[in-house]
Amino acid sequence: MSYFNDSDIPWKWVTGEDVLVCPRKNLNREEAALFLLKEYWLSESEDYDLDQFHWLNMEGLLSVPQAKELAREVWRET
Repeated sequence: MSYFNDSDIPWKWVTGEDVLVCPRKNLNREEAALFLLKEYWLSESEDYDLDQFHWLNMEGLLSVPQAKELAREVWRET
């Protein structure tokens, strides 16, 4: 997770350093990524009033459509 910190001067791009884990069980990498990202977004939206992202700049384990669908689920719940 990265974000643009426009609260401090000078403004700067910040790369988050959160580490999330979950029991592996029968999850593949994509399923684990979906689960962990959803839990992270839910936690941040509840604890810090994080609003839905405004921009995705790259794909990795998840595609942009997957991230958008996950965001719809998360911010519908909060």
